[in-house]
Amino acid sequence: LYSPDEERAARDTAGHHVTIIDVDRHPHCNIIVHDVFDTTWGLPDPRLVKGEGFDSADDFRAGLRDVWEDLLRERGAPLANDTVLIVELFTLADGVKPRS
Repeated sequence: LYSPDEERAARDTAGHHVTIIDVDRHPHCNIIVHDVFDTTWGLPDPRLVKGEGFDSADDFRAGLRDVWEDLLRERGAPLANDTVLIVELFTLADGVKPRS
């Protein structure tokens, strides 16, 4: 889903503060990106599973399969065990209050 330039930009965020912009181009929140790494859909890294709020890889895949299948279908790609996910591990930072 990333172009080569978008992938490079995502990987370059590790160790930086980033402002997340919503679809209307308003600042939503600030994050601190701690790590950026690859994992696969079939064997997702436990940090991703936990960060998404799931107890197991099976729960992760069951909970997100429809979302990922729809997203990839729109781009003409199948969701398979070897589908690579680029993960940005982050924590929320201070500075921008969510819009009400």
